[in-house]
Amino acid sequence: PVKNYPIQSYGAELVSIALAKIFREFVLEDRFNGRACVTNFVHDSVWLDCHEDIAQDACDLISGLMSSLRDVLQKEFPGAPCNVNFGVSA
Repeated sequence: PVKNYPIQSYGAELVSIALAKIFREFVLEDRFNGRACVTNFVHDSVWLDCHEDIAQDACDLISGLMSSLRDVLQKEFPGAPCNVNFGVSA
């Protein structure tokens, strides 16, 4: 039997939540005036293409959004406590 599937499945849900937040900032809010975009994501990694002048700001934004997943989960699903800190590296 596949024993890691529930963890991978939940991880995929978390990344989907993060990608929705990233999409809102990058596209709907046009945070970087079209100078940054997400080019790919796999499992828990998000790849970004951006102008070098805003690279650090874009990485900081994505890192902040991804590391705030615990707060998002606690707000959206108050009956399901999440005691995990989500580490992010950029």
